[in-house]
Formats: sequence, structure tokens, C-alpha cells
Amino acid sequence: PGSIRSFSLRLPASNDVRKTLTIEAPAELYVPRKLQESGFGGYEGSSLACWLAVLDLDREGAAFDVGANAGPYAWLAAALTDRTVVAFEPVPILADTCEAIARRNDLDIRVERVALSDHSGSAPLYLSDRTDSSNSLVAGFRESSQSIQVRLLTLDEFVEQSGTPPHVIKID
Repeated sequence: PGSIRSFSLRLPASNDVRKTLTIEAPAELYVPRKLQESGFGGYEGSSLACWLAVLDLDREGAAFDVGANAGPYAWLAAALTDRTVVAFEPVPILADTCEAIARRNDLDIRVERVALSDHSGSAPLYLSDRTDSSNSLVAGFRESSQSIQVRLLTLDEFVEQSGTPPHVIKID
């Protein structure tokens, strides 16, 4: 097995209970590396600030993190709110990492190993040669020498099957 990156990550805003998350992730993953280097403020700072603001506007309803990667948006929603949190991530190592971090930090995050699309079925997901944060269902989006077959589901189908409608959605 590869090496593991392990660190404490300070939350950008904290409730009365939690101030940090314990992150353990495969060392080769991009998002945990960036978060270890610069924290939430240095990783997609303006997007994460908008996410936190939207989560704070109305405390009711589910939060969906579509294209979750290792899950930083889902972690924040689960750590700082009482919302139902669903992370959609079809890449096995990324979904595994999101689940492991959620378990380690007692975060209630439901990880769905599917790609949301405009139709259901399956399709190749092109794995970026440059970074695990640029995988795409679109051939040629980034240079890719590998692909994996992933299950596709529409958002409407997920809501119908799960009974969980989204209130806040981040789509990557």
C-alpha cells in the first residue's frame, strides 16, 4: 500500500463542538495535499466561502456535493450543520477516502458511488493524467490515458429512489 498523509485541518468557522478535522488520506491525492499545505482558506477559498454562506442562509434541507473528490465541501456541511449530507463520487479511491474521513471524524455523510448525469446507465470516466481533481465524463476535457466505467444516475432518479431532495447543491 502507498503512504498515508495524516494531519489536522482547522475548520474555517467552528461550532461550539468541533474546531478541527483529522485527515488521513493516500499521499498521492491532490485535494488532501492542497488542504494540508494551505488549509481551507488556501484551497478554493472563494468557492468554500460561498458554500459556507449558502449553508448558513437556511439551516434546513439536504446538502449535495456532486463531484465530491475526497469530500471537503461535504465535510464542512456535515461538521458545521445538522443537514443531511450526500457526496456523489464515482472514483473508488476518492469515494473510499471521503468515507474514511467521515468515519474518522464522526461526520454523517452518505457517499454515493455514482456520477450524476442527464441520463442513467454507465459511461467511461476519463481519469486526468495531471490530477485526480480533473476527471471527467467528457473525453478530451483533460489529457487522459486511463478511464473507468462508472454508473450514471440522474438527480431526479436519485431523489425519487432516496426520498432526499436537495436544498443546497455544489456541482464540480
